Amino acid sequence: MIKDIIRTYNDKDSIYGNKLTNHLNMGLYALYELGASDEQINIYARDYIRINQLPEVPGMNVTIEDYNFEDYLGMEGYYSSYIPYFRNKFKDQNQEEVVRKYLNRFIDGSAGGAFHGLIRLAYAYELDDVDELAKALAYFAECYYPFPMTDAMKSSKHIQNPITTILDFSNMNYFKQKEFSRPLILGRMKDIYEDIEFAKVIADIDEDLCTSEYFGELMLKLYALTEDFTILHGLTSTHALRVLSHLIDDYPLELKRHWYHLQMAYLSTKCAEIHEVPFVSTLMSWKQINNKVFGVKDVHTIKLVYSLLQQSKIVSVDSLYRTMAQLKVEKSY
Repeated sequence: MIKDIIRTYNDKDSIYGNKLTNHLNMGLYALYELGASDEQINIYARDYIRINQLPEVPGMNVTIEDYNFEDYLGMEGYYSSYIPYFRNKFKDQNQEEVVRKYLNRFIDGSAGGAFHGLIRLAYAYELDDVDELAKALAYFAECYYPFPMTDAMKSSKHIQNPITTILDFSNMNYFKQKEFSRPLILGRMKDIYEDIEFAKVIADIDEDLCTSEYFGELMLKLYALTEDFTILHGLTSTHALRVLSHLIDDYPLELKRHWYHLQMAYLSTKCAEIHEVPFVSTLMSWKQINNKVFGVKDVHTIKLVYSLLQQSKIVSVDSLYRTMAQLKVEKSY
């Protein structure tokens, strides 16, 4: 059973190497949902741990209680301290209400950790395992990083179709040539946020478009147009928001904030080049794609295929979803 398998390997830290996110539990659950056997999932887990040299969860830095809960949000190294805090919450309170409460507390900082806190929580919610939920919330607390709207951003924001916004961004030489002072997706997003030019170009989105269906199609199109690694995270985080949507107090408002984060993410790529939407001469079925993904080592490919499959279930035509999944899998061999 997938819960037992994940528990077997769930003693690893939230990050490894040069502050990279540990995707193990998410990758294992995605493989399970795509139809991998227990043996395939176990082999993948052992290889992932070995290849990435995953460290075990370190000792606690501090005991976190309600009175100091806010003091360590967004601070690296407090994952192990937040785990017992959330375990105790699940012992004392209804599971759904705990997730709802802290999801809404953290949601404004969902872009932290390149959206991985949000994504891991969605996986944990689907797994429906209290221990993994506690660890997912602990990681969300650790990587929490809000990007509040400044007065300059609010005053200059205009409503525009998102695809038009990205096409406009793709021609902005200023951002194409920008030099970044910080590494990784989040570091580059911080640089964009602090750039006064971002406040001048940021666009809002019509609230009528703030639905799971529209955002799913939007991120599929943006990923198809760019095939960019950062935009990939935008797509999988959009899927995560849909999974958790019924727990979010104001879902349309959160999608508006998500679009704000996604604009930062795109500009952080130095305006990834816009290509023609890709085409394959022989389009595989989902079963064929899933069978091929079991031989892939890249966890991002596995997670992307899972998100594309799940998102495709809410649309009437899934050919572009399958195209992007097929291309990503073939490029991963």
